Amino acid sequence: MTVRRFASYAETARVDDATLRAAAQDGAAEDRALACWRLMTRGQALTTIGAGGPDAGHRRLLLLNFAVAREVELLEAVAQFDPEPAIRREALGWLIRVAPSPVPAMLRVREAAAEEPDLAFELVEANRQFAWDALAAELELRLSAADVATRARASDRLFELGDTVPPALRSAVEVEVNAVLQRSMLSRWAQSADHAALIEALTAWVRGREAIVQALVGAGRSYPFEMLAPVAAAGDAAAVTELLGPPYSPPAGAWLLGQMRAALAEGRDIEVLLQRFAGACREGAVSPVSDDDAALVLLLAGEDVPSTLSPELSRLLQAPHRTLRLLAARELSRHDIASPAVQAIGLAELDEEMLARWARSDHHASLLAAALGAARELVASPLPWSEALSALETALPRWSAVLWALTTAGRRAPWEALQPIAEALATEYVEPLQLVDSQVVVALICLSERPLVPAARRWLVVMEDRSRLFSGDGWAVREALGSVPAGDLEADELELLQSFREEERELSEE
Repeated sequence: MTVRRFASYAETARVDDATLRAAAQDGAAEDRALACWRLMTRGQALTTIGAGGPDAGHRRLLLLNFAVAREVELLEAVAQFDPEPAIRREALGWLIRVAPSPVPAMLRVREAAAEEPDLAFELVEANRQFAWDALAAELELRLSAADVATRARASDRLFELGDTVPPALRSAVEVEVNAVLQRSMLSRWAQSADHAALIEALTAWVRGREAIVQALVGAGRSYPFEMLAPVAAAGDAAAVTELLGPPYSPPAGAWLLGQMRAALAEGRDIEVLLQRFAGACREGAVSPVSDDDAALVLLLAGEDVPSTLSPELSRLLQAPHRTLRLLAARELSRHDIASPAVQAIGLAELDEEMLARWARSDHHASLLAAALGAARELVASPLPWSEALSALETALPRWSAVLWALTTAGRRAPWEALQPIAEALATEYVEPLQLVDSQVVVALICLSERPLVPAARRWLVVMEDRSRLFSGDGWAVREALGSVPAGDLEADELELLQSFREEERELSEE
């Protein structure tokens, strides 16, 4: 049994500082605490300290004096022997900040953590601005805790220690059995300075490889092919495709070309692969070895494909990827807009470039004819409501795109050719707001031959009566009706023209 030196705090009053310092380092826990308390209060103008010594509030404030004076040994004693847990934690916090060596602090933390399992976390979380190398070992021990929340908390704190990922943390990420926690840890790792180490993990880990790729992609990481070559050699083409980035080397171009050939032959989805391959083509990193390769490389590099390669380009119209089909059709339209396959893709995609080229060509009549099918179906015989709405959902944007392409190309069409669309727009199937959004009415008016024939003028009156003409259509209505001699206009047609002119005048005066 350790012999007590002091019976109470009062007995320390007449003891000199040297003796108190010695007592703080050796002896009974109570004596060591009392010695620290006396050294805390000595020389302080405090009148509220009782016979039992400074209370916890005073001790917490007075610890600052120890910290400022770098009283490491006294801070260690308080951290270990003060009876109040909060004061012990406070002393540890100051100790780790001011200790010239982390070893004493580490020892105290380990001893205290045996009594308070969360203390290491609390110290780190309360003082994030300091380097907590002294606590790394404590945190690493908790990476193998049975409780997933403890493992998560430990990994979060360890990731905050610096830009590198220590070996113990790397191992913990690999063996983590909770999928959610493993993804979170991988995300932190991918954002660290050690992110490239995950490339090696792609070939070494038994499980979690897909999560590694997701984490690296989520962190915006990409790597040259030379770094990913071991992954490619291991057969994980999907991982290489996701992680490959510019600048692209010739080996990268050759690998991507091989992957593209295989994907096209097998009909696989190639969205990400296509992006990488296009980047390599634009950088000139791909060397074609056949005409099929040459057509593909030129197309994705954004260069003109000569007409001599049109047969090879035409084969790409059957490619499994929509973007590749569209690019091939767009390029082919430069040489052969009359191709039914090219026209079908241009119309299905409502591609402005292809529609404009078609509208300017000698085949412009077939463009309008291609857009009329749905209109004839809608007006030929009544359709079930759901079928009519579905047909209109597809037809309205198509009509608008085609009519505008023809108008922009300077074309005019006789009203008889446009009448099926006009009649469909006047049916109850069409909601007025759909007309505003699609701008199809304006496009139809602009495309109509001038002067506007009586049937077209009557249609405008009907559309106005059914509240299907709007202020945004006014300029087109004014121009179209204005192309007719005033004496040829019926009274309601003239009234319609005057109402839109009045509206224009009011707007100009505002």
